[in-house]
Amino acid sequence: MKVIRGIDHVVCSHLQGTLSQRLILNPGALEIWKRSEEARCLRYTEVISDGDSKTIAVLNENKPYGSGVMILKHECVGHVQKRLGKRMRAVKKDMIAKNKVPREKVKSLKETVKKYRAQLRKARGEVKEEKKRENAWARRGGRRGGARGGEEDIEPSTDAEREVVALEMEIELVEEEIARWREEIVTETILDADIDRMQSLYGKAIRVHPGDFEGMKKACWGVFYHYVSTD
Repeated sequence: MKVIRGIDHVVCSHLQGTLSQRLILNPGALEIWKRSEEARCLRYTEVISDGDSKTIAVLNENKPYGSGVMILKHECVGHVQKRLGKRMRAVKKDMIAKNKVPREKVKSLKETVKKYRAQLRKARGEVKEEKKRENAWARRGGRRGGARGGEEDIEPSTDAEREVVALEMEIELVEEEIARWREEIVTETILDADIDRMQSLYGKAIRVHPGDFEGMKKACWGVFYHYVSTD
């Protein structure tokens, strides 16, 4: 609910179809101020609003009470408190969005490492088998025929060994890239419970210092430093 204060009178208007909205959308609403002196013997000189400065700008531009009377605007503490939470949740959303790309990249690279490790296991198995054939070939003195004149012994190839080395190097490079992407992930996140608590303390810091700007400023910054402190 919005409250419009007069010299000795208070007028309230509901948020749905607020006075501010009617004033901007319907120029005839300005007559509410212009006729207040004649109809109610009152001047509505102060407005408590939710940050809509257009209302005050229109009123002071049209000067319903003459050039010597300015209409003052007071911020609704509840709406100021609400804006803090809204902006903090926007920061949290932005942090989550920024983490999305590096997290997906890390996930993709881990799948690549998994694939390389499977290939590495297979290549190492082939090397092991080649070693067995090489040892059998050496025991027979490098003869091209077996003891029973069976199948021909063949000198082992080094292709599998080269593949093992190449895969090990690829895995190392990919793991280094994973480490670089992990550095871009913001691990510190803002909890919704902390945002709610900060909103409450922020509103309290404003309410307990009416008319004391320096005290209000100090109390608000105190809330901030309390939450960013690592002590």
